[in-house]
Amino acid sequence: MKRKYFRILGVVLAGVMLVTLLGGYALACSFLYLEPSLPSTQAMRSVEMQVPLRVYTRSGGLIAQSG
Repeated sequence: MKRKYFRILGVVLAGVMLVTLLGGYALACSFLYLEPSLPSTQAMRSVEMQVPLRVYTRSGGLIAQSG
C-alpha cells in the first residue's frame, strides 16, 4: 500500500517537472523568436510622445491630459 503512494507521488512529481520544463522551453523559444523584432533599450528610453493622451468623461469633458 505504501509503495503505491510512492509510485503515485513519483508520477505526479514527474508530471509537474515535465510541465515546468516545457513551459521554460516555450518561454525561451518565444523570446528567441521575438527578440529580433523588439526595440533596443536605448530606443525605449528616448520615446517622445507625438499625440498627448487625453482622458474624457462620458459626457465629453476633459479630465486629464498627459504628454
